Amino acid sequence: MDYNSMDYPAQRDFVKELAVACRKAGLGLFIYYSVGIDWHHPYFLPNTMYDPARPHYKEVPESYRFRNVEDFKHYLNYAKTQIMELCTQYGPIAGIWFDTVGGVYQYSELFNIQEIYDMIHQIQPHALVVFKTGANGNEDFITGEREMGSLAPVFKSVGLPKKVQDAADFSWESNKEKPAELNIPIQALGWAYHTSSRQRQKSAEEVMELLRYCADMNANLLLNIGPRPDGTILEENIQTLEKVGRQLEKDGFPKLNTKSYMDFRMKARQTVQTEKENQTAN
Repeated sequence: MDYNSMDYPAQRDFVKELAVACRKAGLGLFIYYSVGIDWHHPYFLPNTMYDPARPHYKEVPESYRFRNVEDFKHYLNYAKTQIMELCTQYGPIAGIWFDTVGGVYQYSELFNIQEIYDMIHQIQPHALVVFKTGANGNEDFITGEREMGSLAPVFKSVGLPKKVQDAADFSWESNKEKPAELNIPIQALGWAYHTSSRQRQKSAEEVMELLRYCADMNANLLLNIGPRPDGTILEENIQTLEKVGRQLEKDGFPKLNTKSYMDFRMKARQTVQTEKENQTAN
């Protein structure tokens, strides 16, 4: 199924609007793309091949048409076409931020992620590609999700094959000294807007501590915010970010550790958050 915002009542190209806004503000446009999981495309992998690939419906929807590995080419062609559109229709882009990587590790020969990287770099040579802490070791930089390091322990804990764990270790070893960022949500539970009696938002002091933590690893902080369904941001988050901004204007960013940062990156599974609800498909 090919979702297109122009086919809906708003009839707006939201990516174009974002691209224009980024250029106006002097910001690079970095686009998120979930190549490793697609719950809607008819020919994506079934969860009998990779558990998070599909929701666990009691009855498989008729729209799911995957029957054998040859069918996967239909999904891959669809994904490549979308990525090519992103690289050709919106002017210069800073890069593409790929997700999720477990299935790519397990079926690397089906995804052939290097071919996608090469296509991006051919169209936009300056664009960066990132895929967690690495899908094949050829990424331009790494991004740790709440923690820095190989994803092998995560995949081992959920029972994925050793092939997946080995691929995660290989990619991490190949990329571990590259430029890095740590991506963390400002809220305790989940990445999107999420209501719960246990939900809490990080304070300005906690965000500053995260900045110092990242600086020790010579890494950027990518702080995620979950807007409400109507697009507005929680007042508590606004106040926190404004307070952080004032402190940074006064004192500057924490000094990056450019000498011993690998000591911090290599500390085993430096957990930033441990709430089970926060774990994603990776």
